[in-house]
Amino acid sequence: MAVKLHHDHVALVVVDMQNAAGHPSGTFAKLGFDTSPTLDIVPTIKSLITSFQKKYAGQILQKPHLPSLLTTDRGNRGLPVIFAKMEWNADYSDAGLLAAHRPGAAIKQVQGWIRNTWDTDILDQLKPFLDDANTSVLSKTRNSAFHSTRFAAQLKERGIEQLVVTGVLTNACVERTVRDAFSEGFRVLIPREATATWSKTIKEASLENMGWFGDVVGVEDVLSALDSA
Repeated sequence: MAVKLHHDHVALVVVDMQNAAGHPSGTFAKLGFDTSPTLDIVPTIKSLITSFQKKYAGQILQKPHLPSLLTTDRGNRGLPVIFAKMEWNADYSDAGLLAAHRPGAAIKQVQGWIRNTWDTDILDQLKPFLDDANTSVLSKTRNSAFHSTRFAAQLKERGIEQLVVTGVLTNACVERTVRDAFSEGFRVLIPREATATWSKTIKEASLENMGWFGDVVGVEDVLSALDSA
């Protein structure tokens, strides 16, 4: 399908691409989940980040007084890229029911997803992108990047109107973030090749659900729309 990007007002969101979710020694692997689907989408996400970071963004709203989640020092280059990062206190006091409901109880047993540990670091394959001035990290404690954060307000203060949402798990944190983005008034694109979960059937069902809250598109359509502007 033809993709319309709101150039100067679009941001890329990368959800939970962390060691816990994708590394063979991370929490999900310890619990017996297949982490290969997460690693399989890394090259696709890298191509999207590269295109966003290189894209001219001369008209993005400049407000020097704003928090640093969305940097004001764009140097006339680069669209915003935000890594949404799940992480909890060591005692899981900020995890709510996620620490009690499946698979949260098992995660607690292996001390997974704890803040300031290797487990919650961004995957090494994506870490170099964090050095870019227009790339930031959002800490979250729930499936949605919008829950109990200032994410929506910060995006709106920066003039962002559209989000391209990627990452894992398709049917959990990605879908919850897409639904909340829609509720907050953001137009959403979901590149189907840039999101993953443990089951292809569940992924396709989730993508169909997200079609009610955004546009499910091909990653090449997004890249072409970026190149054509």
